[in-house]
Amino acid sequence: MIKMLEISDRAKNYKGSPIRRIMAMLEKSRTDKDIISFGGGAPSLAPPKELIEYVKQKLDEKPQKSTAYCSTPGLPYTRQLISENLKDEEDIDIPADDIIITAGGTEGLYVTLQTLVNPGDEVITTDPSYLGYDEAIKLAGGKEINVPIYWQEKFQILEE
Repeated sequence: MIKMLEISDRAKNYKGSPIRRIMAMLEKSRTDKDIISFGGGAPSLAPPKELIEYVKQKLDEKPQKSTAYCSTPGLPYTRQLISENLKDEEDIDIPADDIIITAGGTEGLYVTLQTLVNPGDEVITTDPSYLGYDEAIKLAGGKEINVPIYWQEKFQILEE
């Protein structure tokens, strides 16, 4: 007899990101004209024509390589360009080998918290904040400490 695997308590207690619910509504808004989207993560502008042409060219030239996996942290050339851009634009010196490219901000946040937060660690967030922090912190075993910020103080954490 085959025994079915139980879902972990961690997964049972996961509420799901509010962003995923918003994205589901965005999908619905494409066909339901009564819904007007003001959502983030759903750009209303198409990519630049030059970028579209470049991607088409690369797909035509090297279709297998264009769709293959790359190294886990991302292409070395791309990470090097990001490192140089951070240095030039922000005066932040991060070696390319210390840069990891993720599929999106939520994945980047999750990987970062899983890497840095131990069970019981406190993680300070602001309120208002990014909707994805609370569940990602819980999944890492951390405890969220929420600090209110206000527009009157330009959304800065003030010393008391």
